[in-house]
Amino acid sequence: MKKIEKLFLALFMTLTMTVAVFLPAADVSAARPTVSADSKYFDISSGCYVLTGNVRVEIGERIITADKATVNLMTMEVLGKGHINLVSSEDDITFSGDSVSVVGREKTAFVTGNAVFRQGETVITSDSASYSWQSKEADFRHNVNLSLNGNQSVHETLTYHVINRAVINADPAL
Repeated sequence: MKKIEKLFLALFMTLTMTVAVFLPAADVSAARPTVSADSKYFDISSGCYVLTGNVRVEIGERIITADKATVNLMTMEVLGKGHINLVSSEDDITFSGDSVSVVGREKTAFVTGNAVFRQGETVITSDSASYSWQSKEADFRHNVNLSLNGNQSVHETLTYHVINRAVINADPAL
């Protein structure tokens, strides 16, 4: 092996062991993402995978696709831009939009720009949205359009419960 490859391997092993010491074992194994892209590299200084083109990040039951993304292994955050899709097979939902920020430790995804949520026949669009897979609630902000059971409505904000498949709270459009 070249010296640089040995150095990289030693640094990566040290980083991996350091993460394992500070996190409970269940968090380390459950949170490890699988990443693929047309172009990917690991930036040692930031602890991030930098991904470009046909990006796919799998974290447990969630899959994120995008044009570009960074995945921080220390904070378990994913930042994706360009034609993003977030699919949760566990909850049978799909989010799409212009960009996504997934904060793994908070178990929350934030979608901005042309957010579209789909679950079965339910479709909700808005300027921005967030989804907590812990509370199973999705919050939508600004220019919210709801299509639920064949009925259409417009709101400024709306909270939707994924398990109950029901609107919890909604403010009318301004």
